Amino acid sequence: MNEPFVVMTPPHKVKRSNKKNSIKKKSFCVIS
Repeated sequence: MNEPFVVMTPPHKVKRSNKKNSIKKKSFCVIS
């Protein structure tokens, strides 16, 4: 589940889009 999520939202794209959102989404993915 973590791999597909990461592939869908690359780090460079997330960083450019929203750094805070990336952390929140990452946390959610890890919890899931």
